[in-house]
Amino acid sequence: MRSVLISKVAAALILSATQAAALTCVPMGPGDVYQIIAREEAAEYVVLEGRLSFDPTSLPQSGKSAPKKPQRISAHFTGLMLGERFFDQDVTGELLIESHCEAGQCGALQDGERYLLFARQEADALVLPLDPCVSFAFSAADGAAGDVILQCHKGLECPSELPVPPVSFD
Repeated sequence: MRSVLISKVAAALILSATQAAALTCVPMGPGDVYQIIAREEAAEYVVLEGRLSFDPTSLPQSGKSAPKKPQRISAHFTGLMLGERFFDQDVTGELLIESHCEAGQCGALQDGERYLLFARQEADALVLPLDPCVSFAFSAADGAAGDVILQCHKGLECPSELPVPPVSFD
């Protein structure tokens, strides 16, 4: 189930891989990811907002030597989890960053920064999928990403950052 969801989200996020091994990412916001996960009824995902600390040298780097298989990196998270109505559940502890590199491209995060994260709850760990487009992590420095999620979660307008397809009047 989880790999299917990651594949569906990744497919929605990555437009194409060119022969030059460059990826083009669809500009998605937290509301878009929230809607995809809600639509897939991905109960194993939780939404977190807080500080992520890890050894940045442990993340795979983009390039010819980028790993083809997912790599798990240990991180520490301190913050809040989205409850029934608000970010009101304290969370402190280990979180695994699961880096998925594609076509030699890997996602990147900054140590010590505040993020809004969509993490998968596994039996014994919280796992943050990290794809080249950084689809499951958003800066929470100004609180805007959390505000978007609260709107979506309360059934209000859920803003999208997806490009609007051109309208044809043929």
